[in-house]
Order: sequence, then structure tokens, then C-alpha cells
Amino acid sequence: MRNTRVLYVEDDPALRSIMSGLLTKQDGIDVTGQAEASTPALELAQKQDFDVALLDIALGQDSANGIELGLQLRTIQPHIGIVIYSQHAQSTFPLNMNARIREGWSTVQKSASIDMPYLVEVLRATALGLSVIDPKLSQTDREEPAADSGLKDLSPRQHKIMALLIEGLDVPHIATKLGVSAVTIRQELSRIYKVLVPHPGAGTDLRTTAVLRYLRLSRNYAWGNAE
Repeated sequence: MRNTRVLYVEDDPALRSIMSGLLTKQDGIDVTGQAEASTPALELAQKQDFDVALLDIALGQDSANGIELGLQLRTIQPHIGIVIYSQHAQSTFPLNMNARIREGWSTVQKSASIDMPYLVEVLRATALGLSVIDPKLSQTDREEPAADSGLKDLSPRQHKIMALLIEGLDVPHIATKLGVSAVTIRQELSRIYKVLVPHPGAGTDLRTTAVLRYLRLSRNYAWGNAE
């Protein structure tokens, strides 16, 4: 059986070096591609095949975030597994996605103590199409505010903007899709961030945090209406 081919995307060069070195030492794992942001990661995916991608969520101001990158990678390699490895990871966001897309989509909480055997198991399972949710993330679900506390305050156009943002589109392309100016989209995003991320902490990536919260709240809202 061949080794699992991993694409590792992390914007911190020191951490990327450490983690890739640790992963390479694990039996059955080959880190065959590394990137610091979404654009070089997508370029690698155009050139070589991977079984699974290990992605941080926040990849810098000029990069798509990990969720957006995962969706974009799936358009290039439909069967690639996606593992979100981040301190900002949430355990429920894949549940809001199309059933076909969320297969082979996992989340692992990044922490100071790296459980490499567990991470390797998650990478292998996700590469096979399974979805693994880190049990340490279950508590965050119980602490999530009510779904309508954010979504009801967004306009129909703002919902469309968030849907396009989740697909990985940037501001100019969203503006083209909706037939408005890029300035208008940026203004709408500022309003959206105030609703979805009302009290950002120092260093908060507003785009990433808003996407995560929107995915989780819309999932909860849909379930609530169904009941």
C-alpha cells in the first residue's frame, strides 16, 4: 500500500517546517506538497495529485482562508480529503455543506501539544473519504449563541455575499456576480462583520471568523426551522 500523499498549507514558516518534518517521520505519510497560502496551494494541486490536504484556517490577508481553499481544491481534485487544523477550527461547519462535499472533510484542534499519531489517523481516514471531528471541539457547539441572533440581521443581498464568499470568490468577482461595484461589496462586508463578529479580539481575521460563524449559524437555523 502506498503512502498517503499530503498537501500541507500553513502561513507560519516555522510551524510549517516543524510540522512537515514531524509528519514526514510518520509511517505511511508523505508530505509531497507545502504552501504558505491559497494561490501556491492551488498551483500545486494543478500539477500533482494529493490524497488529503492539511489546512490552517487563517492564511493571511491576501489568501483565501482554509475553508475557502478546501472548496477550491475540491474543484480541482474532487476526491481530495480536507483536514482543517487550526485553533479556530469548529466542529460543525462541514454539516452545512452539500453532502457530497462534506465527505472526507475533517477538523482537528491545533494546540501546543501535538498528538501526531491521532493527526496521522485523521489524515488517513479523511483521505479515504471519512469525516472526523476532534472530540475537543464538541464543547464549542454547546456554547454557540442562538442561530437567529446573527442571521436575522443580514439582508438578502448580504446573505448572497456570504454564500459567494464561502465559495471562495474575492470582492471583485462577487461584485461582478451581483452587478454592483467592488466598493459596495466592501461596504456590505463591513456591515456583515459588525453583525457576525460584533466584538473581535486583537488580531482577529474578520473574514475567516465571519465565514465560520455564518456556516455554523445557518446550519443551526436550518435545523431549527426543520423541526
